[in-house]
Amino acid sequence: MVDKNRICWIDVLKGLLLVLICIGHFGNLPCWVAPIIHPTGMFYVPIFFMLSGYLLSVDGRTFQNFLHRKVQTLLIPYLFFSVVFIVLDWNTWLQPATYIQDNLYRFAVLGTGAIKASPLWFVIVLFVGDLFCFAVLRCTRHMEILLPIICVLSACAYAFCAYDVHLPWLFHLLPSVLILMLSGYLLRSIQTKLKRIKHADILMVIIVSGGVILANAYTLGDMHLNKISNYPLFYICPLSVGSGIIWFVRKTEKFCGEHVTYPLRWVATNGIVILACHVYIAIVFDAMWAKIGIGNDSLRFIAMFFVVFLTLCFVVVPVVNKYFYWFIGRKR
Repeated sequence: MVDKNRICWIDVLKGLLLVLICIGHFGNLPCWVAPIIHPTGMFYVPIFFMLSGYLLSVDGRTFQNFLHRKVQTLLIPYLFFSVVFIVLDWNTWLQPATYIQDNLYRFAVLGTGAIKASPLWFVIVLFVGDLFCFAVLRCTRHMEILLPIICVLSACAYAFCAYDVHLPWLFHLLPSVLILMLSGYLLRSIQTKLKRIKHADILMVIIVSGGVILANAYTLGDMHLNKISNYPLFYICPLSVGSGIIWFVRKTEKFCGEHVTYPLRWVATNGIVILACHVYIAIVFDAMWAKIGIGNDSLRFIAMFFVVFLTLCFVVVPVVNKYFYWFIGRKR
């Protein structure tokens, strides 16, 4: 099921990004897929954080209510799926002392989730980022103040990278995440002004093209690992490309046909389950594929794609939505 009250174009973009991120976890990719998946850390994940800031609203909401909602929709699912995949990890039963300790340390201290649900790092970072972004916007929403804050945050992020700082629950990623979220919020607030600019679409094409060209010309780094290889392009490229993509997808909202976009909107609606579970399914598939002994990367990728998403669609998501809906912040 897809919630019809959700914003169509945002779900379409989220669904597409999530599919690309899932494919990035499939291991050895064929040469015709790898170039599309390569920019995951540069563009796809940052755009997710930008969208979170774009959607963030502080009007008429208290921090307590906001915190309660984020605990329900992010923190509890993070804890729930981490525990589930510690139990489902066969190594937990083969070497319980080692693997239970390692997994507990990963999801309770590091914030990276269970070993076989590693994409959960995104959930805990989004949880912390949402809370801090909400707190900042409650204090001020003036561009004249937010822009200097973004500059200070970028300096903090660079310092964390330069000194190889690692904090519990991935707090060392917080400056970078806040930059993206606050930028997404500012993009929403200035969209009306951008529409008044003559040839704004051409300007956006130039901005996106410039960001893509620079990203391919230089090694930017890895956001997940907090490795900044080229400062300030590490922020300029994803912000320019993300702003342009959001701009154009937003403009094409009226062309989003309900039946055409349904698969991507379904992925976005069930994003937390898909993000948490797809790696485990891919690992199980790889173990079975290795026994078959077929070495063709293209065939393996196609088979894995269909097995992973069909298993999610017809087994995992329905079961979680029906029996464990409370753990993902939903009602019956």
